[in-house]
Amino acid sequence: MLLTEFTPKEYSTKFSVLDSMPIITCSGKRSGKVAYEITDKGYCATKSMYHCGVKLHALEFCNPTKLPHPAQIIFVPASVNDLTVFKEVWFEKENRIFFGDKIYNAISFFLNMKDIFNSEILTPIKAVNLSSIHKNLTD
Repeated sequence: MLLTEFTPKEYSTKFSVLDSMPIITCSGKRSGKVAYEITDKGYCATKSMYHCGVKLHALEFCNPTKLPHPAQIIFVPASVNDLTVFKEVWFEKENRIFFGDKIYNAISFFLNMKDIFNSEILTPIKAVNLSSIHKNLTD
């Protein structure tokens, strides 16, 4: 509540950025002994490693000339998928355009989001190697 209440006026509440990061308490080879009630084993694709810990998920308001301002921060066990957090916590936010990474490319899930909540999620499109396509067409 405090984060939203103190959002600077120059930040748009219509545009939101989604992101997460691991908070690693120990490597995946060991069993966790720190905060074992809230931590578990998960995989971080960015670091290509298994680890024990939690994940910090952030929904942030945008300003094109500044860093995003946090709107909500959530901690979940490391094994919880980013898409699951979005579905459970932020899916029903109305009149928003979300920017997220490729984990949010669940197109079938987001089809009705525009009609129901007037919101949509924009994700990067995987780059296509045009030279390999050209080579396949000419062979």
